[in-house]
Amino acid sequence: MNIAPEESSIKTSVGEKQLPASLRPFFELLDPDSEHPIAQCLLCVKKKTKNSKYKGFKNSLSNWEAHLSCMHPKENRKYRDAKAEEAAKIAKGQHDGNCFCPSKSKSQASQKSLVKITDHFRKDAAKKYSKHHPKQRQITQLLLKSIACDSLPISIVDKPSFRGLLGELNESYAIPHRQTIKETHLPFTEKLVINGIKAEMKSLTSVYVTVDIWTNRQMRSFIGFTVHFVDDEFNLKSRLLCCEHFAERHTAVNIANRYEDVVMRYQIDGKVRRVISDNASSMKKAFDFSLIDIKTTEMKVGNDEDIQFSDKEDFHDPNVDLDTLLALLPKWVSCFAHTMQLCIVHALENINTKLPNEAEDHVSKRVVIHSTITKVAKVARTLRASTTASEFLHKKNVYLLMKNQTRWNSSLKMFRSFVKAGKDVLNAAIDELAKSQKEKSALKLSSTELVVITELVDVLSPFEAAMSQVEGEKNVTISNVCAVVIGLKKSLEGMALILHICQVLSRILVEQVNIRLNPYLEQEDFRFATFLDPRFKADWLQTEEERDLLKQLSAQLTKELLKRKAAIDAENRDSPLDSAGSDHDQTSSSSEEKENAHRGLFSFMRSSMSKKKRKIAGPTQEKILEDEVEKYFAGDCESLDCDVLGYWKNEQRFPHLKIAARELLGMTATSAPSERVFSHAGELYRAKRANLGVKIFAILMLMRINSDLI
Repeated sequence: MNIAPEESSIKTSVGEKQLPASLRPFFELLDPDSEHPIAQCLLCVKKKTKNSKYKGFKNSLSNWEAHLSCMHPKENRKYRDAKAEEAAKIAKGQHDGNCFCPSKSKSQASQKSLVKITDHFRKDAAKKYSKHHPKQRQITQLLLKSIACDSLPISIVDKPSFRGLLGELNESYAIPHRQTIKETHLPFTEKLVINGIKAEMKSLTSVYVTVDIWTNRQMRSFIGFTVHFVDDEFNLKSRLLCCEHFAERHTAVNIANRYEDVVMRYQIDGKVRRVISDNASSMKKAFDFSLIDIKTTEMKVGNDEDIQFSDKEDFHDPNVDLDTLLALLPKWVSCFAHTMQLCIVHALENINTKLPNEAEDHVSKRVVIHSTITKVAKVARTLRASTTASEFLHKKNVYLLMKNQTRWNSSLKMFRSFVKAGKDVLNAAIDELAKSQKEKSALKLSSTELVVITELVDVLSPFEAAMSQVEGEKNVTISNVCAVVIGLKKSLEGMALILHICQVLSRILVEQVNIRLNPYLEQEDFRFATFLDPRFKADWLQTEEERDLLKQLSAQLTKELLKRKAAIDAENRDSPLDSAGSDHDQTSSSSEEKENAHRGLFSFMRSSMSKKKRKIAGPTQEKILEDEVEKYFAGDCESLDCDVLGYWKNEQRFPHLKIAARELLGMTATSAPSERVFSHAGELYRAKRANLGVKIFAILMLMRINSDLI
């Protein structure tokens, strides 16, 4: 620490301590050894003022200097001049050694060894970037991206340690404050992301939307929309449209209204072909546009509630094709993963339900399966709640899992953890925990129960394999559905023949698959997507009767291709290229009329035409498409590890099928993308950030999921 010359510690030759020479004409030191030495003002004594003694500080003259400055300004100027001269002499080493300061103390000695923190600051600090500087914008965008993607609090920019770090890395960067980020940078970045998503979807004709609702720790609801499509380069894209606070009741009307707001915000009205969600009744009603009776202009939303449209004349226009209008509206599709999970839940919950005229052998097997499932859940809950049992299992590298209603395949994972642990380890853990013999016998697993658990794993494993084929987001899933349904039925039917106890469960699961999953085989989107998958084509059709339907399905596919081509031609009808073509046609027709007039009466005769090449009528567009479809199905299927979109990107033989594949294969089979969005939402709304504002949360979620657009 730098100390002023007059405050330097200098001893006199006789051990006396005096004031600096510049201050001695004005003050007389009375008790220099005191912690707070007292000096008498000689000027105040001359003026005979009531108080002339003033306390000072052990290592400071500031109090006496302040007295001179306030009470004796003329003498203060003399003191300042004398002080400057004395400081110059001391700097040259010409001091008289009679400066006041008590003997060195430990604290003073330590102060001399200290260095001011400002001494480390560069005297030539770099000039800060302006707010429009490219480097300033780049670093700010990276900072915002880190806040959104790494779940950092916005207040981190106000932390001294964080600001010191950024200042050391780039001293020219002007670090924004928290309020600036909230009010300026986040809204700007939100617009940047939204405009980027709009630009990606501008040239598309078909996109697919998933929707779901989530509740956070404070029981506040949020609705999420994701969009999926294949771009011009045949890349599968997924984007988050929004994850916003949904304060309204979860009714069909409110969900539909929010959907309309999002669609209009991104300007994709008329482009959404399908909306995928779970099986909630409100979701189904919100997007089931067949409930709209356009002729009566009423939207049925319940038994007692109807919404009347204000302008009925728009719906009674005779020029409006109602079938065409309904075809433009998106159709609702239930999430395949949720529906498949319902098969498992229903089978496990109703395994103990006796059917009429059922054999006693089957009834007894149902009882054993039900009791085993109940016991496994109880053992897992008991052992996980005990620290003693948990420590014992941890030493054995055994981790038991619990069933979770909101997690797919959680029952299978619980059973599998029991099989991996083994009966001996589990029973030993129960011995460590249970006190009475009765309690031990109630929890210990028998050999028969372990066999049932093993068979349960075998029965439910095909559903896990099926789930991995349809819940992906970075690869095509829509084309796997039909093959997955057939594969599930084949696997379950085969297990019913080899299992001893769980054959009853496998038959129940087959029934559930027929009831809940077979309808997917009848939906055109799933059928056509499977046909357009070069790994499957028509090979997934099993029976001869189904193969006979291939011609009919090919005709439907051709019809669908014609519709798509007509829609694309209608969009391009007003393009400059078409206008030029129409002008060329008019010119050709006028020249032909002149030529016919020149031939006069004989113009009707073909033999009298000029020797130019005659136009020969070619095959119709429908015939071209039929030949293309037939040629495609005649080829061999690709291997199962084939990149579906990569195949169509490089395929040149089937141009019309290529367009259809790009539009159809972008559809996702499940609403799993929305579920993943809410997993990220849970990280943002963790316990320490439970009071995060809903508007800031929506922007952070948009940035986090679409981070590559920042």
